[in-house]
Amino acid sequence: MFDLRSLILVIRQHIWLIVTVTVLGAVLALWGMVKIERFPRYSATAVVAIGGDAYYNTQDAGYLELAGAMVENYRRLASLEIITGAVVQALQLPESAHDLTKLLDVTPVADTNLLSIKAFYTDQYAAAAIANEVARQLRALAPPQERNFVLIVETAVPAKLPDITAVIPVMMSALAALSAVVGTVLLISYIRQPILSESDLTTRLSLPVWATINLSRNNPVDWWLLKAACEKRWQAKQPELADNFHLRIFITTPTATPSQAVAARWLAETWQTDGAEAVVVELSDKDAGKRPLLPTMLATTETTWQKNIQYPAVIFYASPVTDPISATFLAQRADIILLLVPLRQTRWAQVQSFLALFSSLDAGVDGLVLVSGQTARQTAIWSGVAGWVRRLWQSNGRFQHPIDEQKVAKTGEAS
Repeated sequence: MFDLRSLILVIRQHIWLIVTVTVLGAVLALWGMVKIERFPRYSATAVVAIGGDAYYNTQDAGYLELAGAMVENYRRLASLEIITGAVVQALQLPESAHDLTKLLDVTPVADTNLLSIKAFYTDQYAAAAIANEVARQLRALAPPQERNFVLIVETAVPAKLPDITAVIPVMMSALAALSAVVGTVLLISYIRQPILSESDLTTRLSLPVWATINLSRNNPVDWWLLKAACEKRWQAKQPELADNFHLRIFITTPTATPSQAVAARWLAETWQTDGAEAVVVELSDKDAGKRPLLPTMLATTETTWQKNIQYPAVIFYASPVTDPISATFLAQRADIILLLVPLRQTRWAQVQSFLALFSSLDAGVDGLVLVSGQTARQTAIWSGVAGWVRRLWQSNGRFQHPIDEQKVAKTGEAS
């Protein structure tokens, strides 16, 4: 099932496709409106007073009642071809009288005898001229003796900016394109490679789950349980070496995420807190230089391995995604292989490919660690600082078994 973080992840992976389709939908809508001459569209409004003499005949109740009743009549009259045809002829417009009716919005002003005449056109000056001409035609239609019955109280002026309503179809098209592409991306992502949840992994994999760790909260109990599981597994695999503790753990993940580095660091610190020497070593294919030959890469990896195996606990980490040679080497040499699977960020196809690779090397994964929470570079740095302060405090000022991360990253050795 999708949660909010999974939705954001899928959208972020296809962000350029979503943006491109959205912009394309808006551009197509804009192009279509330009082709049918609906954009840019300007509006201009003229106002006429029906029963203009009512202001001079306020004592005549019949006159006021007549003026109020005639507002609706004049509103309908403005849409008839007798008016629109005269406007087309007077202004020499290319539209027909029927088409001009669609460009007019004639509405009465509430609680008044005023009539608002709004005209829409692709040219601001033409829009103002149409509104003024409709008002003039309405006034000219009144009988000569009642010419003051329709008074133009406000003339239309050319607008400086296009009408905002002309942008609404463009915005609606962009929104429709956005909804369609996001829905399609989510549907295809779920059908092809559904995002794994904890229940997906536990039911599909026949591997024991040694720990479920939230890296954002970073509960020390989780790391102690993982440490105990590693020791128990090592004793079961090599009972004759129980008194000679030298454990080599390989932490890997099917995705190129920093969670393996964070996990390796915290697991080593857990061993150090227990009084044992433990180091963290990152093996990378880049250690052999730019574009090295395979023998050179294997020799560099072998050298790093030999320099660190004398420690009681050595925790290596590498990912087959970014460092396939180093990951292959460790899979064949390590005593215990831990598979870290970031929940709701890993797809089933990625896990299948990872397990197929290790199966071809006759290297079995010993335990599964489910990881959730954020794993940013800042989290790793501050967690290392916090571990250093905690160990310094517990030793009353005596610094025990520090991890020089810069030296480990370069040479694979602990200071």
